[in-house]
Amino acid sequence: KRGKMAPAKLQTAFFALFSCASLSSAFVRPFRAHVTAGRAFPRLPALQRESESAIEELDDGKIGAGRDSEGALWIGPAGQQLRIFSGDYVVHPDFGIGKFLGLSKEREGTLIIEMSDANMELDILEAESLMRYRTGEDEDSGKRVALGSSVDARRWKKKLDKVAAKTERLAAEVVSLYVERSARQRIPCRIDGPKMQTFADAFEHTPTPDQLQCFNDVEIDMCWRPQPMDRLVCGDVGFGKTEVAMRAVYRAVLNGRQCAVLAPTTVLAAQHFRTMKQRMPDVNVVALHSRLRPAEAREVRASVENGTAQVVIGTHAILSGKTEFHNLKLLVIDEEQRFGVSHKERLKAVADGLDVLTLSATPIPRTLQMSLTGIRDMSTILTPPPERKEITTAVNIFNETLVQLVVNHEMKRGGQAIYVVSKIKDIEGVVDMLQRVVPKARLLVAHGRLSNLQDVVLDFSEGAADILIATTVVENGIDIPTVNS
Repeated sequence: KRGKMAPAKLQTAFFALFSCASLSSAFVRPFRAHVTAGRAFPRLPALQRESESAIEELDDGKIGAGRDSEGALWIGPAGQQLRIFSGDYVVHPDFGIGKFLGLSKEREGTLIIEMSDANMELDILEAESLMRYRTGEDEDSGKRVALGSSVDARRWKKKLDKVAAKTERLAAEVVSLYVERSARQRIPCRIDGPKMQTFADAFEHTPTPDQLQCFNDVEIDMCWRPQPMDRLVCGDVGFGKTEVAMRAVYRAVLNGRQCAVLAPTTVLAAQHFRTMKQRMPDVNVVALHSRLRPAEAREVRASVENGTAQVVIGTHAILSGKTEFHNLKLLVIDEEQRFGVSHKERLKAVADGLDVLTLSATPIPRTLQMSLTGIRDMSTILTPPPERKEITTAVNIFNETLVQLVVNHEMKRGGQAIYVVSKIKDIEGVVDMLQRVVPKARLLVAHGRLSNLQDVVLDFSEGAADILIATTVVENGIDIPTVNS
């Protein structure tokens, strides 16, 4: 392709895009989780003792791992094994997606996989060739999984070949887009004036050194460079990425430019909407997501198209062909790892000279590779806010006593906790367990099928409950300062 990108950069870009893109949306390669004992809570020695005790009891066969271990099976190659349970989906290398039903009671050493046309029996030694299946959608979507055929391996091979070809075409298209963007120029924003300074002074926290550097980097991109901005801001949750984005948005609005903020979930989009409405009372900010009624969505899209909406915040609904922008010049993508390549690049192709600011705590390999090689600019926020303690993480054997200790510790200090459950059907059992081990705790439940999901999360953030039992709908960037566990 013609363009000004250096050949070395172009080659690196194509390699990063093609090698890091998934050849199939049907599965994600498994990763290992190492069990650690008592390292997550150094200030609570009781937790360490309970964790170590739990592992000892597991070795003695006294407790399970949070799910019925009868019929459980280890799958995957040596060193990369994962445990699956009856009802979990797996991927067979020749026949595709199936549902693990458990071990056969009639034939020893045989496992049963449900396929679209029949149940398939496999020797247990073939378990190392299976992989656990994770959908691109979470269970909240309610979508059924299409199972493969137990007799026609050609269907799966054809599907893999189709996805591989599509991925290769998409990689070439994205590289072409970056080549074209590198050659484009746009009129920079005006140098920041008193209004921008007043907005910055209204920030209620003291910026960290890394935040100040990010503010400066984005200002240089928007005000001093003729090339469109394409910057990744990488930092942990609560480290101040949103403030970087808000200053960029307000700067664009002061220059008469329309902005779009893309978030992966309605909960996160609602959080950004409330924050920006509070920080920018003089700006017309609208929200666009799938939970709006048709009439409301049409009204919002009309305001975006005619330009009365200066900032639109939303989910994948922004990406639909129904949304037309009046003067889109800045795109902010939050939690970019939750969006597919085609999702993100579609908006970049909508407007000529579009500034793009990407926020992420865990950037995908493609994004990180392009940033490290200089194809995209990157800023990092490594300095935690004042008085913020280091985040610690541990993987422990399931133990009700551990849950009880953690929740009681949070309640005593006036804090809150979120209990994440992988499947909606498991929520009821978790609620029963929590009511038994911490009877004084106030509980709320949140998942993607609730019509009032945003209200539930808002109520929780305002202290209406001690524990929020939720699916992964809350995992992306939700910032509730009182939640420490």
